[in-house]
Amino acid sequence: MSYVDKADRPALLRSTATALLRSNFAVGAAIMVLLLIVGGMMIPGFLMPRNLLAIGALGMLVTIAALGQTFVVISGDGGIDLSVGAIMSFSTVLGAMIISGQDQYLLPGVIAACLAGAALGFVNALGIWYLRIPALIMTLGLAGIVAGLSIVITHGQPSGSSGPFLAFLASGTLLGVPMLIIVGVLAAIGAEFVLQRTGFGRMLFLVGANPPAADVARIPRNLIVFATYTLSGALSGFAGLMLLGYTQTPYLKGGEDYMLSSIAAVVVGGISLKGGQGSVGNTILGAFVLTVIGSILVGLHVAQGGREIIDGIILLCVLALYAVRGRRQVR
Repeated sequence: MSYVDKADRPALLRSTATALLRSNFAVGAAIMVLLLIVGGMMIPGFLMPRNLLAIGALGMLVTIAALGQTFVVISGDGGIDLSVGAIMSFSTVLGAMIISGQDQYLLPGVIAACLAGAALGFVNALGIWYLRIPALIMTLGLAGIVAGLSIVITHGQPSGSSGPFLAFLASGTLLGVPMLIIVGVLAAIGAEFVLQRTGFGRMLFLVGANPPAADVARIPRNLIVFATYTLSGALSGFAGLMLLGYTQTPYLKGGEDYMLSSIAAVVVGGISLKGGQGSVGNTILGAFVLTVIGSILVGLHVAQGGREIIDGIILLCVLALYAVRGRRQVR
């Protein structure tokens, strides 16, 4: 057995501390713990199990919405999907129209919403790869089109509802645990498996980290781009269904807030916008940090406008921090 010499212990501690500070996940986890402590000190009952479970359910809803964004950002080349919120809204109203509050129509509603999301993601990929439209512009433009489609198919008045079983999946409980947490964990495990244990996941990381090396390895980057944005659309469709189950009533702009939340969850969780690295665990962490902050602000009776301003400031600060750290690492 070997022991660290006493003289080397300070250097070891410094190197360990430096490594932790450079770990985006470790920093995010520390912020999460700090936020929970602050919330417990400022808001009575904040750390009660019932409130923490409610925070967990909301955090998992943000996580589900951000899963597709995770794949897109990891793909690199400026990959970002600003159509997440619009596709969620579209799948919400489409699913509600088909399900119409009856469980017997749940499966067709799920299939239709996810396929519609996948088709819209495929359109994003077409514009990004073949027309060479920057992802930021393409997905933003599609978001506007999809928002218009939602109005067209509903005539401005969404109809239908989620149905009992979908409402149970998104807002019910099992042995005291919100079903949304269970569904979110299963979805996250599936997404992480795809990222870490499949050939597609390995190729996605290589394409995001080093496109020339991917070309040398003869990885079909066009197929990766199409698969990534199509998957993002399908996951956004699924997230819209979970949102429908949570609210039980469709809203034309129900998923609008999740466009920024999906990006913020990925970035705050520590996934670089440069691509090529990250995990679903990072996204979960970012989603929960944002949810805890939101819960604290609600507990302090901060108005909706103020909460949105604070969310935007947090996202800008995190991006600025990562930019500064990136420049230092280059030096």
